Amino acid sequence: MKVNLILKGQLQAMVAGLKTHFSPKQTVLLDGVSVHVSDVIKQYETFITLLDAIATANDDWRRLVQRQRGAALSIKMTTTGLRGLVANRFGESSKTFGEFGFQPRKASKRTFASKVHAIEKERATKASRHVVNGALVNGLANGAANGSSHA
Repeated sequence: MKVNLILKGQLQAMVAGLKTHFSPKQTVLLDGVSVHVSDVIKQYETFITLLDAIATANDDWRRLVQRQRGAALSIKMTTTGLRGLVANRFGESSKTFGEFGFQPRKASKRTFASKVHAIEKERATKASRHVVNGALVNGLANGAANGSSHA
């Protein structure tokens, strides 16, 4: 709305200049058309009023959006609770569950590639843990078995 504030300031300066330097009854030639200064002033003042109305409406809209966001959080929590209640009472696959407007959760479908990747990650993690922990444990165990101490 910064642009509207600048425009409003310019228009107010034009109105002030017209009122200061011209008589309202005076006629001037603008773009080849003869108009009364009072009509020009009225046109600018009408537009300034419109800019003020836009600014007020924008402020009201912003306040309403803030209220809506706050209410949406409350509604989301309530909806989550209701979904759980309906799912527990009637089951997600029941017709009644759908009558509340809920869709059953879709089961995730793991692809073969993602399963293989997960297994490889698990093996790598276990191998890296075994090396670190295993070396320490085996080292201490072997040292204790041989009768040497590391103290």
